[in-house]
Amino acid sequence: MSSDNTFSKIIDYTKKHELPFFAHWEIISKCNLKCKHCFVDKTDNVYPSTEEALNIVKYLYSAGVFNVTLSGGEPLLHPGFSKIYTSLKDVGMRVTVFTNAVALSEETFKLFERLPPVGIEVSLYGVDEKTFFSLTSKKNVFDKLLRKLERLTKISRVLLKAPIMTENISYVDKFIQICDELNVRYQFAELIFPMLDGDKKNLDQRPPVGAVVEKEFSDFHTLNDWKERVAERGFSKEAYLRCSAGLNSIVINPDSSLSMCGMLRGFKFKFDSQDTFNTAISSLRNTRKEIENYYSKGSCHTCKYANLCVGCPALSFMENGTYTDCVS
Repeated sequence: MSSDNTFSKIIDYTKKHELPFFAHWEIISKCNLKCKHCFVDKTDNVYPSTEEALNIVKYLYSAGVFNVTLSGGEPLLHPGFSKIYTSLKDVGMRVTVFTNAVALSEETFKLFERLPPVGIEVSLYGVDEKTFFSLTSKKNVFDKLLRKLERLTKISRVLLKAPIMTENISYVDKFIQICDELNVRYQFAELIFPMLDGDKKNLDQRPPVGAVVEKEFSDFHTLNDWKERVAERGFSKEAYLRCSAGLNSIVINPDSSLSMCGMLRGFKFKFDSQDTFNTAISSLRNTRKEIENYYSKGSCHTCKYANLCVGCPALSFMENGTYTDCVS
């Protein structure tokens, strides 16, 4: 049996039995960019102390979590990042890092070379200095960033990610070219989300659906990904909340609370010990069941496009204030 097949079976088992296996850990709220499309609240600089974070590593380990994604904000801005990362690796965790890579230092490169992450996912906003500054308000970093990305490819698997926005849709082809030159995988975010605080001003960066579909499906790589996703889902209408949020996946917020997912912040459970951490995980399972009960009451239940839709209650709530209305 291949290692990939074994890992898939473990994922299926933990999801079926609601065992925490994945953790998306936002270790800091602060970011070093000011992206026009960002949906995260513009909050104060919130993060656990390094000591608190190292305790959280113990909670994760004791709870059985094996895969941890370090995110933010920008995770590299946490003053204890290297200690947190090293602690996770020391207990045998598979660690992925979500970053914009702007703050990557020589110290961090040496850390990753010594203890490589299983993957590094980099959000790339722009295709040159001018477009990068226009989207992020950060000057004179793009060329340096490309050199950092090239170096990262020698350390771990790199995935470059970009949202499709009103301002960048015209140069998506250039983004693909950069990825090909770096010989890295890439992924597009097809939808710009409203902000978590309810503000929708960033939606002026959401292009028409038809333009997104035309641009995405003109790329063979992306079209093939979509074919595989649809084939995997099949044609069942049991599509609502098809993700693993609250089953074998949890989110740790910068304020040391647990959520089902990074976009559904209305249900947060604080913790400060192993016992309260485990109780919070149980609360997430109950919350998911409550949200699933909305399924039979909304339009998702009878929608003929259910197998193609992400069926995401968090996105529906951000857009409409309900858990089951369509996102137009």
